[in-house]
Amino acid sequence: MEEQKVLTNVIYGPAGSGKSTFANTAPGPRLYLDIEGATRWLKGKKVKWNTNTPPPVFDGTWDMCVVNVQDIVDIDRVEKVLLSEQHSFKSVIVDSLSETQALIKTEQFGGVMDRNKWGELTDRTVGLCRTLRNLANRDSNPVEVVVVIATTKSIKNSDGIVSEIIPSVQGSGQEQLPFLFDITGYLYVDTVQQLGADGLPTGQLEEHRYLYTGNAKMFKAKSRVPGLPESIVDPTIPAVLDLAYAEND
Repeated sequence: MEEQKVLTNVIYGPAGSGKSTFANTAPGPRLYLDIEGATRWLKGKKVKWNTNTPPPVFDGTWDMCVVNVQDIVDIDRVEKVLLSEQHSFKSVIVDSLSETQALIKTEQFGGVMDRNKWGELTDRTVGLCRTLRNLANRDSNPVEVVVVIATTKSIKNSDGIVSEIIPSVQGSGQEQLPFLFDITGYLYVDTVQQLGADGLPTGQLEEHRYLYTGNAKMFKAKSRVPGLPESIVDPTIPAVLDLAYAEND
């Protein structure tokens, strides 16, 4: 029996950096918890899942199952199904954790927060992440890949200069999140010189996406995967899996 290639990720970065597109390269059939409406722009064969009903049976006619999350109940029902193991999803995507927290704040707490409510918010969102992480590590569960997307928060020093860029997660969750996943990656876009066949710059510019998992002080990023490059050019989930498991193949 082929060994499962399990990988759990939290991915953050600025708007337009391709976080949703990156997540959509995860192995199918994949479950996409869409809080932001991102899936309407993603390529692939889709099926909708109303969480009042059982999840759709994978029949080869779709590769992405979309839950348009409207309230906390949708998330609760999805968690229950995933924990039951009565599903065929190989990948689970949450887009995004930042909006999930906003939904919980509004729906459960009416947007009015105190110390206890901040603690409950952290427990709920970190608990969701821990559940997904544990599912991927459970041999009996079909889930192999988890991608949790977050938006970006910039922290400025006393001089007003950005000193750190972190996932935008409220409460103490921003400290706990990186410890839950195999990869905490910062995804960004950069424009570089195009190289010709001779390896020299052509004078033309081209745009690439980069997934950074190194330990630069500016970014809250990390990887517990041995041998994974600090920066991966034009990343996809299959490419990251190949790099992560290269030594074991």
